[in-house]
Amino acid sequence: CCGGGAERGAARDAERDAAARTRTLRGLTDRRAQHTSVQLHGRTLTLEQSPCAISTGLRVWAASEVLAALAAYDQHSPLRHCGRVVELGAGCGVAGLALALGGAAVTFTDLADDLLEPLRRNVEANLAGSDASAPLFAVHRWGTPPANLDPPYDLVIGADVAVDDHLVAPLVASVVALCGAHTVAVLATEERGTHRLLHAALRRAFRRVEFVRRSTVRRCLARAEVDTAPADWVA
Repeated sequence: CCGGGAERGAARDAERDAAARTRTLRGLTDRRAQHTSVQLHGRTLTLEQSPCAISTGLRVWAASEVLAALAAYDQHSPLRHCGRVVELGAGCGVAGLALALGGAAVTFTDLADDLLEPLRRNVEANLAGSDASAPLFAVHRWGTPPANLDPPYDLVIGADVAVDDHLVAPLVASVVALCGAHTVAVLATEERGTHRLLHAALRRAFRRVEFVRRSTVRRCLARAEVDTAPADWVA
């Protein structure tokens, strides 16, 4: 959906975003972390997050709770029984954790090494004592070749990952690079201006794009015991 020069520019934008997120993360190291919890698969997941994280992966965003709830409680969702999964911009890891506890082999990725440290703590702590497959972790900057990943995956997921217009092209490029002929990609995003650009880019890149019914989101969120309102989210 874009030429080579545009792709390189989008990759540079993604790298700048990763660097900004890393700088923000380092600025938070002296702040006290807080925890939030969500009920999934009969377990209470306790997730470490930063109380002052606004633009980094150190906070549990509502879109990740939407994906986690769909994975755990929507019997017809492609998020269930999906084999090998890669999560882009995994943040605190709640969406990938829901899939891992459901039996998937999950690779968690984010944009910088420093973002993987709290992610790894969350994932390993919440999978301890479960029958889940051993998780994998990798840095992946959107729009760059997935050299340290192993595509194609059965499922590619991302929760509220396209928060700025300039991230849409590299994000979709990475989704395409990680997909095969039978891969399903599921992205959840807040209904902000960027989501329209994301939908348009996905429609150009894939033959079929569908939306999850809000009633399904509402029902699954209620079972997961989270307070996210489905009116402002699409998956």
